[in-house]
Amino acid sequence: MVPSQETRSDSFQPNLLVVDDDETNRKILSGRLEAEGHKVFVAENGRRALEVIEAQPFDLVLLDILMPEMDGYQVLQYLKSHQTLREIPVIVLSALTRSRAPLGASKWRRRLSDQAV
Repeated sequence: MVPSQETRSDSFQPNLLVVDDDETNRKILSGRLEAEGHKVFVAENGRRALEVIEAQPFDLVLLDILMPEMDGYQVLQYLKSHQTLREIPVIVLSALTRSRAPLGASKWRRRLSDQAV
């Protein structure tokens, strides 16, 4: 049985990492997640994401694909090649249209800002 919002322990806040090179996307997504009670960290590119991930544990990574310096595919490849990081669930958020998640990703979703309202 899944605890309801009222009975769930207030002490547990999942650590989520939002990785996107677009500042507006980072702000929108992190704001929505924080409003749901999550502890949210942000990274502006793949290199920064890996620095943050190596420094502390995360329960979920929300990852853009098209980014400068190190793209989302490279981040996924790095995560899945490391014993201690490969179990972190990754949801890919991208403007790209794709029918299934890339190798190593848990899910593929179109970015919120790209969806019709």
